[in-house]
Amino acid sequence: MNIKIIPNKLNGRVEIPGSKSITHRALICASLCSDSSIIRNPLICNDTFETMSMLKSLGVIFNIHKDYIEVIPPKKLEIKGELICKESASTLRFLIPLISFISDNFTIHSTNRMIERINTDDLRDLVGLNFEFQDSKIIIKGQLSRVLKLKSNITSQWISGVLLVSPIYNIDLDVDNIGGYTQITIDTMSMFGIEFDKDYIPKGRYVSNEVFVEADYSSASYFLAMSMFNSVSVSNISNDSKQPDAIFKYVKDNINEIKAINLKDAPDIAMLVAAVFSVTPGKRRITGLEKLRHKESNRLLAIFKALSSLGADIEIDNDVLILDGKDYLYGDVIVDSYNDHRVLMSVVAISSKVKKPFTITNKECINKSFPNFLQEFASIGGLYEDNIPKSTS
Repeated sequence: MNIKIIPNKLNGRVEIPGSKSITHRALICASLCSDSSIIRNPLICNDTFETMSMLKSLGVIFNIHKDYIEVIPPKKLEIKGELICKESASTLRFLIPLISFISDNFTIHSTNRMIERINTDDLRDLVGLNFEFQDSKIIIKGQLSRVLKLKSNITSQWISGVLLVSPIYNIDLDVDNIGGYTQITIDTMSMFGIEFDKDYIPKGRYVSNEVFVEADYSSASYFLAMSMFNSVSVSNISNDSKQPDAIFKYVKDNINEIKAINLKDAPDIAMLVAAVFSVTPGKRRITGLEKLRHKESNRLLAIFKALSSLGADIEIDNDVLILDGKDYLYGDVIVDSYNDHRVLMSVVAISSKVKKPFTITNKECINKSFPNFLQEFASIGGLYEDNIPKSTS
C-alpha cells in the first residue's frame, strides 16, 4: 500500500518503543537459560517475531503480553519445526551458530534478497560451516569450529552470534573490533549472568532474569530529526545510552558545525542523517557507508534516489554521500521506499521541510522495526492518506 504524506508543522511529545537490537539479543539469551525469564518493554515487530519464530522451531515457548514477553526454554534445544526467516538478517546471523551445534545439516527457508545479503565474503571465516544457496533456501552443513577469527568490516552480527553461544560451547574467538552493536550483545548477556574478561572469554552460565529493554534510539532518531524543524520532543530516551544510533543526538545538537561525519559504527541512521543534511543549508559529507549496500535494500542507492526525487542536491562518490542542503525540498512525486523501513521513515522525518505532498511506496515496510511509527507521527500533527494508487502523488 502506498501512502501520501501531506507536509505539515508538527507539535507534541512521543514515546519510543523498546530497542530492537536489545530485544533480539534478550530473546536469545533467555532461550539459553534453564528457567523462564521476563522481558519487559520489548519491541514487538516483524524482525523480533522472526527471532521468536526461529527459536520456537527449537522448542522455546513465548507468552506475549502487552508490556512483556515470558520466555520458557525447553530442557533441550532441538529442531522441532521448519526454520523460516525471510526479512531479519540479524536473526539469521545470531542463530546460525547456535543451530549448527544442534544439527550438522539444516535448511532455513528465506528469500532471494536475504540470500544476497548474507552471501558475502565473511562466510569463509565461519570455519566448519558450508553454505549452499538455492532458490529461497539456505542449506547449512557442518558444525562451527570452536576456534574462530572474525572480522566486522561487512557486519558485526556474526561476531554477536558466536558470542551468544560461546558460554555454552567454549569457543575461542578472536575479533578485529568490538564495536557498538557487539557491545550491546555483551551488555545484554550480562543481564543473564554472563561476564567477559579482557580477552572476551565468557565467565559464568546463563541465568534466567527479569529485564527491561530501554527505548530504541534508532526509532527515536526519526522524531529527534522532526524536532529540529518543529516543536517535537521525545519523552523516554536515555542520554547515557550505548546504542550506536545515539550519535544522532550529536548530529542534532551540532548540525551547524558538522561538515563531515563518519557513520561506520551507526549505518542504520545514515539515511536519516542524509535526509536532515538535505534540508539544512550547507555542504556536508557522510562517510563510512560501505555496509549500506548489504542492508534491506542497497541503501546507498535507495536514499540517493529517494532524496533526489524530492529535489535534494545529493551525489554519490564511491561510498560517500555529498549533500548541498536547501531550506526546502519540492516534493510532488512518488518516492520509492524500496520496501525498506528506514528509507520510508527517513523521508517522513523531514516532511515538514517539503513544499508539496508526495507519495511513498510500500507503507507496510515499517512493520519490520516500528509498527506504530505512523500513529506516533499522526499524534504530533503528521498528515497522511492511505491506499494511494501507484499512478498518483
